[in-house]
Order: sequence, then structure tokens, then C-alpha cells
Amino acid sequence: MRRLKAELRRVTEERDILEKTAAYFTKRSG
Repeated sequence: MRRLKAELRRVTEERDILEKTAAYFTKRSG
């Protein structure tokens, strides 16, 4: 159960980073 929680947090963090990166590039190109 604990490993599942850690995995979920890692996926959430990666998605958060992707969203920040996408927003950053959108701002630069726009």
C-alpha cells in the first residue's frame, strides 16, 4: 500500500512538472 502511494505521488509530481513545462513553453512562444 505504501509503495502504491509513493508511485501515485511520483506520477502526480511528473504530471505537475509536465504542466509547468507546457505552460512555460506556451508563454514563450505566445
